[in-house]
Amino acid sequence: MKRRFLLLILCFAMFLTSVGAASGPPDTEEALMAQLADMPMEELLKTAEEVSAKAGEPEAMISYASAIAYRLDELPDEQVLSLAANKEKPEYFREIMLELCDLMKSDGNLKDLSVLEDIFSDKSDNEAVRIKAGYLIENPKLLEEIVWQDDGNVAYQALKALRFVDSDCALKRQIQFLKTTIVFLS
Repeated sequence: MKRRFLLLILCFAMFLTSVGAASGPPDTEEALMAQLADMPMEELLKTAEEVSAKAGEPEAMISYASAIAYRLDELPDEQVLSLAANKEKPEYFREIMLELCDLMKSDGNLKDLSVLEDIFSDKSDNEAVRIKAGYLIENPKLLEEIVWQDDGNVAYQALKALRFVDSDCALKRQIQFLKTTIVFLS
C-alpha cells in the first residue's frame, strides 16, 4: 500500500512538471529568431545592445548575433566598425560587431583595418574586445609591438595572432621570449 501511494505521488509530480513544460512557449529560440527577423535593422541593433548590457554570458547573444549576421548586407562597413570601436557600448555587443567584421573581412568587404588596429592598441579598452580585434588585423609590426609592450593574455593572444600573419616572425619572438625567460629564471 505504501509503495502504491509513493508511486502515485511520483506519477502525479511528473505529470505536473510535464504540464508546466507543455504550457510554456513552444520553440522559444525559433520564435525569438522570427521576431528578430521582422525588426528593422536599427531596432534590431538597439535591442541587441540593450540585451547585451544585461547579458551575463556571451551565449545569451547568439540569436541576436545570428539575426544581425544574416542581414549583414544592410549594414555599411563604417557603421559596424563604429559600433565595434564605441567604448560606451556593452562588451558583448562590441564583440558581436567584431565577429561581423570578421565575416566582412572573409568576404573581402572589409578593407580598412585601421579602426581595428586602434581598438587593439588601446590599452584602456576592454581586454576581450582587444583580443578579438587583434585576430582581425594583419599588421605584423603592431602585433609584435603588443607582444613586447603588453602584459598577460593580450600579449599572448597577439603572439598567437602573429602566427597567422607572419609565422617566421612569431617563431623568432617565441624563441626570443623563451631565452629571456630562461635568463630571468637563472
